[in-house]
Amino acid sequence: MHIHSSTIHILLFLYPLMLVAAGEVSPRFRDAWKYLLILLALAVPAVIANLTLGTNYMFLAEPDAAILPIFEKLFGNHLVGFPILLAVLWGCLFTPFEILRSRRRSAEDKKKNQKEDSACDRVSA
Repeated sequence: MHIHSSTIHILLFLYPLMLVAAGEVSPRFRDAWKYLLILLALAVPAVIANLTLGTNYMFLAEPDAAILPIFEKLFGNHLVGFPILLAVLWGCLFTPFEILRSRRRSAEDKKKNQKEDSACDRVSA
């Protein structure tokens, strides 16, 4: 991999990370189907380009990436590895946000219940 490719991939990773850190974006697992549609929409022109130009965009033609040859050996086709990788990566990406969201909700519910309990105590007294 060349420095240009490495730089682009680092920026592709950092830009969404900066949006999340700034609080402008909060990934939700229930929106994952939208991301999958975007990924599939990008794969269609990549496959067409790979077939017409003999390229390997998105590693769809040949398993050049580090882990994809393992999937080819295990399953006979490296494309089987994409859903597996997608599930693992999305689990790693979305799970921390879902845990934080759940903890915030439970803390808010706890505060709300305490306020309701104190209001009920005042009324009954």
